[in-house]
Amino acid sequence: MVESQPSKLLVAGSIPVSRSNRPSTSFLFAPSESLYNLFMRIFHRFLLIAAFATAMVFGQEAKKSTGKMDKMEKMAPKAEVLDINSATKPQLEALKGIGPKYAEAIIKGRPFKGKDELLSKKIVPESTYAGIKDLVIARQAAKK
Repeated sequence: MVESQPSKLLVAGSIPVSRSNRPSTSFLFAPSESLYNLFMRIFHRFLLIAAFATAMVFGQEAKKSTGKMDKMEKMAPKAEVLDINSATKPQLEALKGIGPKYAEAIIKGRPFKGKDELLSKKIVPESTYAGIKDLVIARQAAKK
């Protein structure tokens, strides 16, 4: 009696390979699986893929919107600096932390060689200077 050959062959590494050239469909449908279970498994995979795709799309949109905001902030004109040697009292009072007394002291302390003289001459406190140092400049008058 001649033995029949097994339906599967073993190759190097003990990986079972089918004799036929047809691809295996066991990942889709197991013969013992009911049609309902098959439908539910495919439906769950579809939901998972749809949720992942939605997250990718919304993630890209959020990235684009923050990118546009950064560009808008860069394009926005910066506040013009105020010359403490020529500014009027109302202009000085418009600065954060500068009231009528500090504005008057700045006017009396003119001319300034640099804005840091507001601290060295003790015209404004350090906390007030920290708030206005990026908004002021001390331009020198043109010599004739």
